[in-house]
Amino acid sequence: MLKDIVLATVTPFDKQNKIDFKSNEKLLEFWRNGGINTFFICGTCGEMMSLSIDERKSVIDFYTERKKDNEHICVHIGGTSVQNVIELANYSQSKNADSVCIVTPNYYKISQEELIEYYRNILKNIPSKEVYLYNIPQCTGLDLMPESLSTLSNEFPQIAGIKYSFFDFNRIHKYLYVNPKKISVLSGTDHMLVGLISSGVKGIISGIGCVYPDIFVNLLNAFKEHNQEKVMILQEFAIEIAEIMEYGYIPIFKESLAYKGFCEPYCRNPYQPMSDIQKKSLIEKLNSWEKRLNKAIN
Repeated sequence: MLKDIVLATVTPFDKQNKIDFKSNEKLLEFWRNGGINTFFICGTCGEMMSLSIDERKSVIDFYTERKKDNEHICVHIGGTSVQNVIELANYSQSKNADSVCIVTPNYYKISQEELIEYYRNILKNIPSKEVYLYNIPQCTGLDLMPESLSTLSNEFPQIAGIKYSFFDFNRIHKYLYVNPKKISVLSGTDHMLVGLISSGVKGIISGIGCVYPDIFVNLLNAFKEHNQEKVMILQEFAIEIAEIMEYGYIPIFKESLAYKGFCEPYCRNPYQPMSDIQKKSLIEKLNSWEKRLNKAIN
């Protein structure tokens, strides 16, 4: 089951626009050293909409082949094609991924009834024993309502939870009351970790953690240890780094990781490279933030 700190991985690319698995090796080691053992792959941070089915399979191969006994791999398999989603679900299962996640489809403006039927057509045809639904309405244009989640969770026992990536605490609380003994709520609003965990959310799926995994791991540990002073310090810095990262802008993640020497800054279209002025400003902000964080906790 997904819980605590789940890392939403980026997909590194080389100058030829190919997936850079050598850099992915360095990133994986960096993330593990930062305390991460649960990985959410081929999601929004992984630029899934820019990856072909074969490329998504190659990312699945990379992580499942390197998976350690204490690690959990959750594969995002969502897309607009039901056939592709089912194919990726079957492939994930064959590679012993631990769970899968399915975002609402995009582009077409459909009703809740049609959205429920979309999920039914997938869930009745996939072998996965642990499935999470994914609601990110600001990107997809569709909003999975709590009533729809309730309907689906009652029909399909393999639904284990939902990832909700929007700034709406009222909605989070409504999800929390949908079959609370069965449905786990995960949030993509990583910088609000303490408030979310306190309210009953099982964990965060963090994109910012790709660059700074340790701050979220340390923040959660301080919270569990009831170290209120450390919690307040780290929570303030988590909010600040979220602002610097523009709450999940992928080119900023890539440029930050490139500055640290883990991968090249390349993103797939439609993202464009940051300008030299933007890069300089970002690096200055990161250096200042890191120095102040180290001073505050040491």
